[in-house]
This record gives sequence, C-alpha cells and structure tokens, in this order.
Amino acid sequence: MLVSVCAYDGVFASVPYSEDRLGERIEITRIGDTELQAGYEPGHSESPTFRVVRQGKTISSFTVEEMYSGNTWIAVDPGGDRFALTYSDESIGGDVRVFQMNGDVVTDVPNATQKATADFKSRHYCQARGNTVRALKWIKGDLLLTTGVYPTGDCGSDARHIEAYRVSVPDGTIKQHLTLAQLKRYPGLCFQNDDGN
Repeated sequence: MLVSVCAYDGVFASVPYSEDRLGERIEITRIGDTELQAGYEPGHSESPTFRVVRQGKTISSFTVEEMYSGNTWIAVDPGGDRFALTYSDESIGGDVRVFQMNGDVVTDVPNATQKATADFKSRHYCQARGNTVRALKWIKGDLLLTTGVYPTGDCGSDARHIEAYRVSVPDGTIKQHLTLAQLKRYPGLCFQNDDGN
C-alpha cells in the first residue's frame, strides 16, 4: 500500500488549457470565505496563474512557473488560513508552495519546506533528477510532507525511497521525522494499492 492523499484534506484540481479560453478563470476550491481561482493568462500560456478572491475582489495572485501540467493537489488547513499547493515541475516530479493568509494579505512561505527537503537530501539524493516533495495534509497547524527519490533507474539505489516530515509553518522547523513504515501507521492517512487498483 502506498501513502496517498485523503479527499477531506484538500482538493485535486485541474486547470484546463485552451488557447481560445486564455484569460478565463475557474474556481478551484474555497478556503473559508476565500475562493482560489486558476487559469492561463495571455503571455503566460506555459504557467497557470492562481488568484485568491474574497467577496469578488482579487486580494493576491501568483503564477506557478514551469508547472508541467495543470493538475495539482491543494492541501487546505482546516483552520482556514493556509494552503499548500503540490504540482509537477517535471513529468514525474513534485514540488510544493505554501501560502498563509492574514486578512487580505496572502504570503508565499518558501521556508516551510526547506529544512525538511535539505535534511532528506543530505542522506538521499538523485543526482540525475533531484528529489520530489509533496504536501499530504495539515495537522493542528503543521504541514505533513513526504520527500522522495524518483522511481527511475538513473536514481540508483535510492530510487523510490520516501520519508515524511511534520513541519511548523511558516518557519519550517522539523517537529517530527518519519520513515515510510512509520508514516504508514500514522493516524488519519489514506492509502492506495501499489498496483493502482
């Protein structure tokens, strides 16, 4: 069984690309009284733009550069003021951006994942491709992440190795480090079969 994401912890979203619909935005999810919209803007057809909208007013927008596809997992903090966007930056890769909302101010929190990914990289690293990171869920204001090595032959003996971290946000302090075996026993996680069934 593989650790997966739970539907009640966030939302899978797809930002469809169509040249004749450039500039249109679709609602991806709601976070409390705030709407997250996304679409492709003219001149940025390679990278979707996300907008944080409250009462019809855009309070923040950001573009996710080099997003391989418009498919994303958005882990939503039940407290209603934070979300983490997991997306592919290569055909099989994963990256995470974390955002914190305070009233009408939305802050990109780059430090949230740095300590966990650096710790993992110090022991496991794919020289050919780098590593991958994924946000699973929020737990009492902390973010549960998985870090991993790509499952490809060019990553050597570390291929498919996965670990997890519970980190504080916004500073990214590691509060808990878990092996894959420990993660599989962690309460409140969802699983899928290895063969995809």
